[in-house]
Amino acid sequence: MSQTKPKRADRFWHLLNDITAALLRSPLHRLLSRNVLVLTFTGRKTGRRITTPVSYARVDDAVLCVTPSAWANNLRANPAVTLVLRGRVMQGAAEVFPPGAPASIDLLRAFFQRVPRDMRFYSVHSAPDGTPDLADLQRVAAKVFIMRISLASSR
Repeated sequence: MSQTKPKRADRFWHLLNDITAALLRSPLHRLLSRNVLVLTFTGRKTGRRITTPVSYARVDDAVLCVTPSAWANNLRANPAVTLVLRGRVMQGAAEVFPPGAPASIDLLRAFFQRVPRDMRFYSVHSAPDGTPDLADLQRVAAKVFIMRISLASSR
């Protein structure tokens, strides 16, 4: 069997993620940590620890993250996660809402109201009252995974 080389774009994104994660773990984390955290979890098939930076929003005592990537399924298999949140290492448990989950619209609305810059990545427009457009939220909710992470402790 031949192995395929990672595509140049994949290597670029991996490198960018590594640099972002390193910055978020450093004393310079304030440059990004207002809405980006480092999320570490266990792969459901490999058992390897996987680390990725991800946008987040604080909602009450939880953290919301949104991704179109299926890596979120790892959290359904093992919800224990480690976060680097604003320079602090914290433990948590993730609840994953798959695409189309009934709670998705409300969770996305809460996420985008706190992190409006991410609306452009998902082509979500603002309604006349300034809230995310409902039709856009419905479209995005059908395509993304939403993680609600309950923070357990910090160290």
